Amino acid sequence: MKHAGLARIALLILGAGALVCAESSFEAARLLQAHGQYAEAEHAYRAFLKEQPQSVQARTNLGVVLAHEGRFAEAIAEYRKALSIDETAGPAKVNLALAYYRLSDWRNAAMVFREVLQASPGDRRSLQLLAISYFQDRRYQDAVNAYRQLMPSDDPSILIGLSSALREVGQRSESEELLSGVIQKHPDSPEVHYLLGLAQFARQEYEAATVSFQKVIHLAPSRVDGYFYLGASYLKERRMESAVEAWQQAVHLDPEYFPSMFALGALLGELGRYDEAKPYLQAALTQRPSDPAAELEMGRVCLQQGKLADALKLLRSAAQQNPKSQQASFLLARTYQKLGKRSEALAEFSRTRLLLAEDAAEMMLAEATQVDHETVDK
Repeated sequence: MKHAGLARIALLILGAGALVCAESSFEAARLLQAHGQYAEAEHAYRAFLKEQPQSVQARTNLGVVLAHEGRFAEAIAEYRKALSIDETAGPAKVNLALAYYRLSDWRNAAMVFREVLQASPGDRRSLQLLAISYFQDRRYQDAVNAYRQLMPSDDPSILIGLSSALREVGQRSESEELLSGVIQKHPDSPEVHYLLGLAQFARQEYEAATVSFQKVIHLAPSRVDGYFYLGASYLKERRMESAVEAWQQAVHLDPEYFPSMFALGALLGELGRYDEAKPYLQAALTQRPSDPAAELEMGRVCLQQGKLADALKLLRSAAQQNPKSQQASFLLARTYQKLGKRSEALAEFSRTRLLLAEDAAEMMLAEATQVDHETVDK
């Protein structure tokens, strides 16, 4: 109730229009943001930026609001605008790196985290996220080097990360020694088993990851993220019903936990259980309006159910927010086709083919780069 009252005050301030100075308008936007009124905060920041387009703080804050709604591509655009005004703006740069990280754009995440560390060499959090980005981008020696800069450390997440990276560069004995030490020191820590499961999941050791996440749940039955990653591990093992059950339990424990709500809806849709999928996907979109992944999956369900107008609206938005999504482009083309919009369908199918070709070229480049890194490492 307190938050709702504060939000109403902010909206009244904004409604005063020209009677309120720009500073008050900005403070109203910050108030809305602070209390989770993200749609209203977005509107307020955009209104403020029409009057003050060079405000680095407002652009950065708008990016944060968009990121909270899962609109990372739009957030990235705002952070870049802020940095074009002031390239030294630390918060904009850190949030830009985090947005790339959340999009699993590991190469760009690593590039921006390096820039962050040039300005703030003692930022251990950014250094650890850089190490993770290197690992996910298969730059394992770079990951080892970054993790070693964080040593000595008793932090299990750092030790397990270093162990995983060492394993990938062939330093097995040191890797196993580190891992054994962590488990011996914390045998009943759900967090340690969770971190171990994440490392196993990243290494595509899904059976081992399943065991680790089962241990997490045994030690901490209310850990929603444990159930989420247990479901993800089951999914990778093609144990679909087990994944459904794990995510249902996660949703039961915390209906506000977006990853489980979205994943359950998406999987049920993939399994053709459209009527079951829709409430979960709708709940996900209620939590994160305009989330491109949720829009994509809901659009897919609407397309399969013949609700073409709804599918068109959702898939257009998903494709606009994530223009490199092959799935969004293909499903949008199919929707145009079913609506009888031949020219739009042909244009979108052409864009899908172009995206596929670009992806193949990027994969070849990534493989060549990895070979080059391995050659240099040897």
